[in-house]
Amino acid sequence: MTATSSNILTLAATAESIGRCTLFKGVRPASLMRLAETARSIFLPRNGILYRQGELADDLFIVVRGQIGMFLPLPNGAEKIIVLAHSCDSVCEATAYLGVPHTATAVAKVDSHVLAISSEVLRQQAQQDADLACRLLVAMSNRVMGLISDIAGSSPRSSLQRLCLYLLQFRTDDGFSGYGLILPASKKDIAAKLNLAQASLSRAFRQLLEMNVIALTGREIRVLNVEALVALSHNNEEHGAD
Repeated sequence: MTATSSNILTLAATAESIGRCTLFKGVRPASLMRLAETARSIFLPRNGILYRQGELADDLFIVVRGQIGMFLPLPNGAEKIIVLAHSCDSVCEATAYLGVPHTATAVAKVDSHVLAISSEVLRQQAQQDADLACRLLVAMSNRVMGLISDIAGSSPRSSLQRLCLYLLQFRTDDGFSGYGLILPASKKDIAAKLNLAQASLSRAFRQLLEMNVIALTGREIRVLNVEALVALSHNNEEHGAD
């Protein structure tokens, strides 16, 4: 399944959508309008390919609606998800700015609407707008730090430790009061992001449920015992590693 492109949004609506993106919040209206002038709307069905690994990055993408997953194929035929982008997220900032081939493949996890912003226009505006250039630098730095954190959190930790660390990312403060969250992706995609088999992730969820650390209803999770979740994320020897 492939993407379909159009310019369904007005120029003002396109600029507004770009401005809602985390990357472009606070950027001058004139810069947003310039980016919007050449932006294209892309509509992807579920499992539609936004771009493939190795293709030249001609655009930066903003998720208006839906969810985009960036993944790397593994030798065993599985996929390693490196980014799950949701509404108001941007995708492939580094490759778009550098104009180099994509390092991963991007697929719509659900029906999605994406805006494509020309790499050339993005570079031109970054040269003229210091705030935009700084935001691009921050976005690229955060992406690198996130990937390093994912690598550090995956090995040699067990499946239970990885899940605990993942759930702690949604913690709203440093205290030990409970908190709720809605899983932002399917368990299959979360397992791929954590570099786990889906069965191992399900087993880790069951362990947390049996220990009354969490309550789970569909994608809704309530963390009941934050202190236990933190402890399990650091020390999981008695549960073994998967």
